[in-house]
Amino acid sequence: MLNTTYTPKRALLKLLNPLKRLMDREASIKYIHYLMFFKYLSDQLEEHFTKIIENKNIMLFEAYEDEVYYDLFKKEAINNFGYFLDYDNLFNNILYENKDKRINIDNLSEAFNQISNTANSNIFKDVFDEIDLISPKLVKVNDEKEELLYYLMEIISKFGYNQEKSIKTLFDTSIDYYLNHIKKTWILAADRDVNKLLANIATLNNEEIESIYDPFLGTGVLLENVFQLTNNPSIYGQDINLTAYNMTIMNLIIHGVDYKKLNLYFGDTISNPGHVGKLFDIIVSVPPFGSAYKVPYEGIKNKERFGNLKIGKSISKLEFYIIMHMIYHLKEDGIIATIVNQSALTRNVDRNIKQFIIDEKNYLDAVINLPPQLFTDSPVPTSILIFKKNRSPDDKVLFINAEGECESQRKKNILKDENIDKIVNTYKTRLEIDKFSKLIDVKSIKENEFNLTISRYIDNYKGEYIELNEAIMKKEKLNQKLEEITEKIQDLELELNLK
Repeated sequence: MLNTTYTPKRALLKLLNPLKRLMDREASIKYIHYLMFFKYLSDQLEEHFTKIIENKNIMLFEAYEDEVYYDLFKKEAINNFGYFLDYDNLFNNILYENKDKRINIDNLSEAFNQISNTANSNIFKDVFDEIDLISPKLVKVNDEKEELLYYLMEIISKFGYNQEKSIKTLFDTSIDYYLNHIKKTWILAADRDVNKLLANIATLNNEEIESIYDPFLGTGVLLENVFQLTNNPSIYGQDINLTAYNMTIMNLIIHGVDYKKLNLYFGDTISNPGHVGKLFDIIVSVPPFGSAYKVPYEGIKNKERFGNLKIGKSISKLEFYIIMHMIYHLKEDGIIATIVNQSALTRNVDRNIKQFIIDEKNYLDAVINLPPQLFTDSPVPTSILIFKKNRSPDDKVLFINAEGECESQRKKNILKDENIDKIVNTYKTRLEIDKFSKLIDVKSIKENEFNLTISRYIDNYKGEYIELNEAIMKKEKLNQKLEEITEKIQDLELELNLK
């Protein structure tokens, strides 16, 4: 029995502990995510149905047995939430149906299948396919599986739907654990501070935001952050990784996003885009740079999304092809805020694309260098690039050097709220601050051969400046002193017969 005073973090560790010997940490956290998600979906229906029969002098199980109420429940559930569960398939009823503290695996599978089979949206149709309740990797003996599932579900049951200690807080804790402790082989997922910075920049002018889009979903935290800062927009996104796709669905639904607002697609964003022709108000992303993902040449050659540029088979960097894809989907008054590897900013990287975006189209609005070591398990130095289509011809590009805006914690740096506020306010006001921010005209960037390396435009040296002649004189004096010391050493060696 779980001590109800347990924090979400302690509960999560208690959940993970028995799974350590059975599967790796990534598989363990995914397994727990599905059970949490099932708990949320079940509680959501149970609370809604309870409100329907409030003051009706009838118990929930009795209402389920009544044909009129049953039909009403099913219609309400599918219309409002996109799925339905029978009374016996609710989380708590599966948990406590047996007094021997075991879960009937067939009944749990039936509940998952009912969610898929009653779904009126693709969001729920296949979401539970990735969890294998009868996998021999779990435990070889069926009785042990049933006892383990009871143990896991009993802990999760202590976190409610609309309570201070809710299933949402437990899920958030598990996402943070995933980001901070599990090596991400399939995506470079940003921690919450980076997601918060991107979301705050992208939503500065959010009065009439109808749509947001992320071409690489990751954990869904970035989209969730943007959604919370806007007025209930539609959410679009895509990912080639099934875990990322499903994790985003779970994350957004648990955080209260209406399933009707979700337009997510499973597949390769570049070679098989799922939202062709759609335009979006806000586009945010942390692309999987530095990962095994490669730009598929056949997916980009001679495509309108890439400006019909002449693109060779030797593709140097991923970022600017993804940026071209995002620009294709951006509304005329929209904004793009995306993370890039700083190596993509240098002069010789994809120069033809940079020239097209910066000089011909004048879309680049800002370059923000981020502090090092912001990403768990990745030393890659990163920047934020911001793009807008509605810039005036004489608008300058804002460069911000925020490499020192962080606090060091253990093996990584984090962005505190004051760091985020300073960066966002500087971008919003477009103020020039000594050694921190500077406005640069496109002509100067062109003269620098489209090199966006921030040191080209912001002098961030904080030491004492010395005039060249003074430096030469100091060097001559040091050389003279070195010669004198060398002569004394030679004299001593002669005296001691060491030479």
